Amino acid sequence: GPSSLRTFDPEPTPPPTTEPIPAPTPDPVPTTAPTAVPTAAPNGGALPAPTATPTPRIDNAITVVNGTNPATGAVDL
Repeated sequence: GPSSLRTFDPEPTPPPTTEPIPAPTPDPVPTTAPTAVPTAAPNGGALPAPTATPTPRIDNAITVVNGTNPATGAVDL
């Protein structure tokens, strides 16, 4: 029929739907540390030193070896 001879006009592309995509709800940040420091090691041994604040053991070793405090230069008796 005549409809098959019409020039092919593609349907206008509909504009993309601009529905607001909900942002993923972030996990609630706990106000307290999630991992509590255990009072006893699970194996019954001594607890390892916390890694967050390592103590400068090397200063103590130098103090013992040299007999002087490297920070103040005072002699440790």
